[in-house]
Amino acid sequence: MKFLSLTSDNKIKFKREDGRYHTRKLRDNIFVDSGTEYKFDRNTNSIELYNGEPTKSEIQFDINERFNHLETFVDMTIDGIVPSVVICGEAGLGKSYTVMNRFDKKNKIEDEDYVIVKGYTTAKGLYKILYENRFKTIVLDDIDSVFKDDTSLNLLKAALDSYSKRIVTWNSVSFADDGLPEKFEFFGQIVFITNKSLAKLDGAVKSRSLTVDVSMTTDEKIDRMREISKVMLPEISLSTKNKVVDFIGENSDIVKELNLRTLIKGIKIFESTGDMRPVQYMLANS
Repeated sequence: MKFLSLTSDNKIKFKREDGRYHTRKLRDNIFVDSGTEYKFDRNTNSIELYNGEPTKSEIQFDINERFNHLETFVDMTIDGIVPSVVICGEAGLGKSYTVMNRFDKKNKIEDEDYVIVKGYTTAKGLYKILYENRFKTIVLDDIDSVFKDDTSLNLLKAALDSYSKRIVTWNSVSFADDGLPEKFEFFGQIVFITNKSLAKLDGAVKSRSLTVDVSMTTDEKIDRMREISKVMLPEISLSTKNKVVDFIGENSDIVKELNLRTLIKGIKIFESTGDMRPVQYMLANS
């Protein structure tokens, strides 16, 4: 039995060994074919016989629950309860928005209580960022270069260590001309936002951090869109927004980029025109 695809209404398409194609409704990742129960693994896209016994891999957290845990873990990091949180998942699905919202909820002020760093940085640049913001929460948003460089990783390990004093050191070059010390104590916290998968992140950084994986299937993206549409674009009716979410779900197979930006554009087009046809064109061509 070979997995082919998932539909927007939570059905699985597969090919039997006899070459015939079938579609079955999934319930908790279980479906029945010819009187036999099968288990679908969303992580590996594999289909296996299901014997009815729960396993560790069957512990499921829906996407909105995972975002709730994301909020909790970010709050704990902002409050200094833990030194770091790592948030993984594709771009454009609300990771950065959710993090920034937590700082706003706690009345934190950018550049005073926290800083946001985006783009690329060298190891020396990271050292400077850590030193200059050693009493703040640092948001490293989509700076995957720090996970690829051994020196940067060692700096992060020191900054996030579990010792009572977290001493960050640069041994190879003096910073006398830059006004930076060769070592310092880091008192702050770090929020990592990355598009990399959790499996590809450095183990030492993960072990020092809380981690949340908000990678999503197509169905989960639609679920997340429906949830976040309740608070976004408040000037537009929820009925209008739900119609667009439903339409995107029905046309998910033609969408080139399925993210929150797609949703926002679709809502604005439908609100302006009252017609789903231009929304469909946008979905297929954006």
